[in-house]
Amino acid sequence: MMAQKRMSPEMIRDKNKYDWVMPFDGAFAQASQNGRQFHVRTNGRPAYRQRFDFVGLFSRSRCKLARVKRRGKCYHIRTNGKAAYRQRFDEAMHFFEEKAWVKKGESWFYIGPDGKRISG
Repeated sequence: MMAQKRMSPEMIRDKNKYDWVMPFDGAFAQASQNGRQFHVRTNGRPAYRQRFDFVGLFSRSRCKLARVKRRGKCYHIRTNGKAAYRQRFDEAMHFFEEKAWVKKGESWFYIGPDGKRISG
C-alpha cells in the first residue's frame, strides 16, 4: 500500500476551495471553509464532519484534545471531532500536561480531559 502524499497548506486550500489552512502541527492543520472552522489531515481531507466557530490545535499531551467554540460556548474535542465531555464553558484554553484552564461565569479553574474540575 502506498503512503499518502502530504500536501502543503496552500495546495489543500486551493484544491478544496478552503478560506485558509494553517501550517500542520503533527497530523492535523486548522482550516476554514465558508467561515466555519475544522481540522484537516495531511492528505487535505477533513478529519471529521463537524464545523465550529473556532478550532485550536490538538494538544501534544496523551489526551490529544483541541479546544473549540460553537454557539458561544467552549469545550474540547477528540481527533474524530466528538466532544471529550458534556460540560460547556465560557472560555477554554489549550490542554497542557493533562489539564486545561477554563472559565464558567466569573470563575476560572482547571479541568482534566474528562471535563471535571481539578485542583491546580
